[in-house]
Amino acid sequence: LDPLNPEKQLRLAEAYAEHDRWDDAYALLDRINDTYPDFHEAKFSVGWLTWRRTGESGPALEALAALPPENSMYGLRNFFGWLIAPEPDERVEALERIQEPILEFGGFWWAPRDLLVGSTFYELDPSRAVPAFERTVAICLTALEEQPDDPRIHATLGRAYGYLGQREEAIQEARRVVEILPITKDPGFGRDLLETVAYIYAALGMGEEAAEALETTFCWEVVATTGFTDVTVEMC
Repeated sequence: LDPLNPEKQLRLAEAYAEHDRWDDAYALLDRINDTYPDFHEAKFSVGWLTWRRTGESGPALEALAALPPENSMYGLRNFFGWLIAPEPDERVEALERIQEPILEFGGFWWAPRDLLVGSTFYELDPSRAVPAFERTVAICLTALEEQPDDPRIHATLGRAYGYLGQREEAIQEARRVVEILPITKDPGFGRDLLETVAYIYAALGMGEEAAEALETTFCWEVVATTGFTDVTVEMC
C-alpha cells in the first residue's frame, strides 16, 4: 500500500532481524540507504543491528557521530550512545549527555536516570552506584502509587532491587512483570520486558530462572501463536 515509505521499510528490516533473517535485513537497509541518503535512522540501524548481532559497537557509534545535530534519533540518540559504549570511561562520558530525569520509551522502557547512573558505576564506584539504585527504588515506588499496573516500572524496580541485593523484593517485582504483561498477551513489549526479568534473575545469581526467561523470549513466536507457554518452551 505504501511501498516507498522509508519508515515502513525500516520497520520491515528490523522485523527480518527479529526473525534472524540477517541477509534480508541488511539487503533492505542497503536499498533504503541508497534510495534515501538523508534518512539517517536507516544508517544507524545498520550499526545497531550489527551491535545486537555481534557486540561490535563501532559502526553504530560512527553512525551516531555522523548524525546532524538536530536529529535526536526519536529522542534516543544519547541513550543509544550510552547503551552501546564499549568502555567504562566512554559510558561515563555518554551518561553526562543524558539529563532527562525519567527516560520513557514506548511500552517497554521506563526508568529514572538514576538507574543508568547506578549501572554505569556498579563496578567502577559502588559508593556512587548504591545511592543511585536507592533513589531509583524511591522514584519507582512513588510512580507506582499513580501507575500500579505499569510493568515497565515494576521491571525497573526489580532491577534496582536486584542490584541492591534485595532478593525477595526483586523476585516479587520480576513475577509481577510477567503477571501484568505476559509474552502471550503482548509478544512485542512482553518479550522486551521478559528480557529485563532475565537480567533481574541473573543479578541475583538465579541462573535457571534467567535461562528460562531467555528461552521463552527466543521462543516468543511459537508462544504467541499457540498460547501454550509451558509446552512450547519445553519444545524449544
